[in-house]
Amino acid sequence: MALNIKKLGYNVVAETNSVKALELFKQHPEAFDIVVSDTTMPDVTGVELARKVRDIDSSIPVILCTGYSRIVDGTVLADIGVKHLLIKPY
Repeated sequence: MALNIKKLGYNVVAETNSVKALELFKQHPEAFDIVVSDTTMPDVTGVELARKVRDIDSSIPVILCTGYSRIVDGTVLADIGVKHLLIKPY
């Protein structure tokens, strides 16, 4: 279920299902300024989500988060246009 939260002037859309998150982005890519995703998610991983989102809009910044730094390396991130990986805990 998508959740809209307004705080500090930002409109945050949170979705716990990566497939639904991708559908939301596909419907209105212009409504998003950034995408933040965990790398380990069922169905569509964070890496796959980032790749598909950037295929739709190559200018959208994507932040990937992980507690398993060895799952994603710099080569994979560069390949999909993700410049930074946020390591948990943060």
